[in-house]
Amino acid sequence: MKGRSFCFVVITLLIAACSVVQAAQIVKGTAISSTGKGIAVKPDDGGDVILLKPQSNANILRGQMGMELRKATVADISAGDRVIAVVNQDGQVPSIKAFYSVTKGTLSMREKGRLFFK
Repeated sequence: MKGRSFCFVVITLLIAACSVVQAAQIVKGTAISSTGKGIAVKPDDGGDVILLKPQSNANILRGQMGMELRKATVADISAGDRVIAVVNQDGQVPSIKAFYSVTKGTLSMREKGRLFFK
C-alpha cells in the first residue's frame, strides 16, 4: 500500500511540474527598439511586434553568440539584436538573452580566423 501511495505522489508531482513548464512561452525574434522599461521584438514566426516588459528582478544577459553572456539592462539591448525571452503565464518576463547583431569597435587582433575588437 505504501508503494502505491509513493508512486501516486511521484506521478502527481511530475504532472504538476510538466504543467508549470508548459505554462511558460519562449519568444524568439529580433529587437526593434528598447527603452529603460521594455523591448519591442519582431517574432521569428512573423507575428505582430511584441513588447516585452521584464520583471524588476529579471535575469537579462547579453553578448556574442557562442560566447559567455554578461549581465545587462534593458537599455543595453540594441535594435537588431537577436532576442530569446521566457514569458510566463502572467505575461511577465523573468529571463531575456540577447545576442549582438553588429560588432562595433576597433580591430585589435586577428588570431586563428577570429577577430578581436576593443
